[in-house]
Amino acid sequence: MKMSILCFFAAIIVFAHGEALAGLREPGAFRRVRIAECVNSPSAQLLLMKFAGEFSAMWESSPAWQTLPSETEADREALFDGMVIGAYDMIFTGDEEYARKLDDAGMLRGVYPIFRERVILVGPGDSAELPPGSSAGDIMRQIFAGGMLFFSPLGNKWILDAERAIWSGIGVKNPRENRQYVETGRDDVEALYQAEDEGGFTLTGEASFARYLDSSRGGLPLRRLSDTGMHRTSYLCLVSHSGFRKERAATADKYLEWLMGDGGREVMEDFKIGGIAPFTPAAGTE
Repeated sequence: MKMSILCFFAAIIVFAHGEALAGLREPGAFRRVRIAECVNSPSAQLLLMKFAGEFSAMWESSPAWQTLPSETEADREALFDGMVIGAYDMIFTGDEEYARKLDDAGMLRGVYPIFRERVILVGPGDSAELPPGSSAGDIMRQIFAGGMLFFSPLGNKWILDAERAIWSGIGVKNPRENRQYVETGRDDVEALYQAEDEGGFTLTGEASFARYLDSSRGGLPLRRLSDTGMHRTSYLCLVSHSGFRKERAATADKYLEWLMGDGGREVMEDFKIGGIAPFTPAAGTE
């Protein structure tokens, strides 16, 4: 059903811009590059909001940001549909497997690493019993051995994969043996509030933690305990274009050139929220 709905709306978009069928040149109002954010992530949302302001000064209108969340396998299959992807000029995603799948299917002109976001371990602000400078593995070993409250985010595959890697690295085969191990289906920031309210520990992306700190309700917030050494790279993918979209394709190329150059790097390095600069530029590093 979701796939059918997405395809239907994609068809409306293409038809409404009827120059595709009529072979007409796109009117100026539609020269904006259309970017879909597939695989919804707080980091992408934060950064794209910042970039929208930068680009409104560069062109007559800023890029048309649109979000296509991909939180289930059914969503992922819908987002792999050529008609849906074809409605956009660029795809922004933190899911490397998804990006490579599109590329292997011939739907893209290229896949480019833009920035990295770290996975960090956070916990109660009064957790002074933990030795300073401890590694994420050492702390999680203490959490497991001491039966401390730990929240595992079921809905975030990226964080869940990082968590499993840490448990495996410290020899914990089944973290559920700790009765204080809680699987939560809340979104990233809500999971952090849950950990704060109940005095627990959790893994999270640094951008999500920055959003949490920025919207703090007061009291004693969670604090960053350790960097896990793991990260996720977000990619910008250029979608293959047919002839009638050459002008928008050129605009997308200009966007990518700026984003991977000094201008985009400065925006990423200077961007802060909650007192944190959560993004590390990845352009040219992979």
